[in-house]
Amino acid sequence: YDIELEQAVLGALMLEKEALNNVIEIIKPDTFDLEAHQAIYKAIVALFSKSEPIDVLTVTNHLRSSGELELAKGPVYITQLTMRVN
Repeated sequence: YDIELEQAVLGALMLEKEALNNVIEIIKPDTFDLEAHQAIYKAIVALFSKSEPIDVLTVTNHLRSSGELELAKGPVYITQLTMRVN
């Protein structure tokens, strides 16, 4: 599997407001190989379904409130995902 591709996809979803609209029907949590990435994607989808903003802060807060922040490798890792997009 391609961990860098997974990181870039998640980073893009947190940076580009319309990106999830284009992929939500195609990408499912189990599309991601890493459990951390599955948790992050689930948080992104959960925020989207509540029409809440999707960014590093809201994703981190959602993971913290659901008790999955450590599973998702923490706030620093989540922030680094947005730096993978180029």
